[in-house]
Amino acid sequence: MTLSRDRPRRAGEGREFGFKIAVIARGYSACLDAIKEDFSEDNLGALFWDDPGEGLEFLCFTLEDQFQEVKVPGETRIPDGCYPLTLRTYGGMHERYLQRYPSLHKGMIEIREVPGFTHILIHTGNTDDHTAGCLLVGDEVRTNEGKRKGFLGNSRPAYLRLYRQVTWQIEQGHQVILDVVSR
Repeated sequence: MTLSRDRPRRAGEGREFGFKIAVIARGYSACLDAIKEDFSEDNLGALFWDDPGEGLEFLCFTLEDQFQEVKVPGETRIPDGCYPLTLRTYGGMHERYLQRYPSLHKGMIEIREVPGFTHILIHTGNTDDHTAGCLLVGDEVRTNEGKRKGFLGNSRPAYLRLYRQVTWQIEQGHQVILDVVSR
């Protein structure tokens, strides 16, 4: 199965506060009429920008590590909850993205205040092999029934689109919240 960001989708309901990004419907997205895929090694989802005046706007798909009852470092998705996003200006990933996007990069988008987790970033990648507990983004989702794994395609365009929106809001002094919801 392949989905792309151009596939028709239903509008969601808006929220009452600030600039919020929401990972809605881990495993599948009712807003995109996708089929639920529970993989043993990863979880697919959808990322929406929640504009208080406009409602939910689909941004991209997500891929992260699988759910685990007991956290395994680098192999467990973050739990549902609301978490602030900040820009992290240190570390190896920051240095690599500074080289990759010299005129754009101001820091890695970091997901903060997740109980039991640290150094969680939003970045490019295609499979769960490209994440150690971070959130990957892409414009296309593919599943492979034989391997029971998800795949994100067109990760860089999705990341750049998301990055520009998040960094602009942070630079304007707005708090940006990631609301993680499993459905």
